Amino acid sequence: MNTHGLGRLQKYSVIAMVVAMAGFIIAKPVLANEACQHGHWDKAERTGYFEKRSAALHDKLQLTTTQEADWTAFIARIRPSEHPVMASGDELAKLSTPDRMEQVLAIKQEMLKRMEARVEATKEFYSHLTAEQRQIFDASFQSHHRHDDRG
Repeated sequence: MNTHGLGRLQKYSVIAMVVAMAGFIIAKPVLANEACQHGHWDKAERTGYFEKRSAALHDKLQLTTTQEADWTAFIARIRPSEHPVMASGDELAKLSTPDRMEQVLAIKQEMLKRMEARVEATKEFYSHLTAEQRQIFDASFQSHHRHDDRG
């Protein structure tokens, strides 16, 4: 087995991670700023979009009276919440590289926990839908997450 090649791959992986982190740090993230100027939505925009999409999906699903309670619980569990707050650019600049990386990792882990909870809530609600409702539900989320395959 050629371990020399593996070492090179690991070195390039570390270099790529450091370059990505440098770009992240230089960009001075403003995740804590509600009026973010970098294309992030503020809380009101996120909430409005969520409410609009969930109301449209609710109407399309034509839920039975017994499914309404499931819907209410589902929406409560997946409703957008505050994003984890990243330190300001000035605060980040004062930290060592490992400390900055730890802060980013902690935020990513928090986001992952939230996504895992949303997946569980979705699975639970989905299990209460009819086959027809599942098709509607699936179609609603496919269009939201579709990526352009044109090279």
